[in-house]
Amino acid sequence: MMITNLLLFASLTVFTGASRPRLPAVSPRAPAIPRSPGIRAPPDTPNAAPGPTVRIEVPVSPHPPPDQAVIDARPAGVQSSLNIPGGVSCSTFIPFTNVGSGSGMWPDESGPRVYLDVDGVDVYRTPPGVIVDTGSVRKETWTRTFRKTWATVVQTPANRGWKYLSSSDLLYTGYWAPVNITLKNLSGKPLVRAPVRVLVYDAKIRCDAAHYAVDNGVCVGGGVPLNGEDALVGAYLGVGYGRRGDGMGVCTPDVNPLFNVRGWWTVVPDDPTRVPTARCNYRNGYIVTRTGIIWGLTARNTADFKFH
Repeated sequence: MMITNLLLFASLTVFTGASRPRLPAVSPRAPAIPRSPGIRAPPDTPNAAPGPTVRIEVPVSPHPPPDQAVIDARPAGVQSSLNIPGGVSCSTFIPFTNVGSGSGMWPDESGPRVYLDVDGVDVYRTPPGVIVDTGSVRKETWTRTFRKTWATVVQTPANRGWKYLSSSDLLYTGYWAPVNITLKNLSGKPLVRAPVRVLVYDAKIRCDAAHYAVDNGVCVGGGVPLNGEDALVGAYLGVGYGRRGDGMGVCTPDVNPLFNVRGWWTVVPDDPTRVPTARCNYRNGYIVTRTGIIWGLTARNTADFKFH
């Protein structure tokens, strides 16, 4: 399901929060990413380009999924392949920062976390990264963590946004703001960038389902406003979807960072006389694993799945 106020739910939701902490010690490296023909591996992997290199952001070229007519023509039942062409090979592993056991670790005592920044400002280095939630869309702190001001948010009725969490009877309301979200590796280096709208919220209300029968951002009877520092500070990166009928009618796919990547970082030879020709040809989609998120579907990384 998707959210967007620096509420890191399938999009970004924003509050007011703590100052920006320092980057902690680097965690163990993420697994190496298999190298695809014609596309260099992302940085900080054993199979990166040899010799002097430089990391650059290159544009992405989405390979569209089949249209509805093609899908309808398929036989009923389980499909063994998505029929992704071999040339569609761009993919990146976004590692969880807290894989392990013990306090604050995933999966023992915490949700999985990732490193990211919003418009160049790192979000949470201590604890290490922002929690990822596949059932929501995203929240964070607009004024203190991101050092933004309310003047940067267009506060008009047409720009109003909200998100209702039926699992906890919470309604967040505010306004949408465009930002760039950059997901990073364990060394804090950029992997992919997504320009999306985030929900900057200034109200959090406890509202049971009986008083939120209509998904319009209004709790019938007013609900119970939750104020104070604890109510308006926090961070979640929501990467879910498909919950528009469950209090998230305005949380559409265009606010999910993983569905809207527009830039991909790769390593090329550090030669000013050569014009980089690298480009990312990808199939939109992602796979959530125990140790991280694989962005970009390929014939190889979907080979062990069955599809209905």
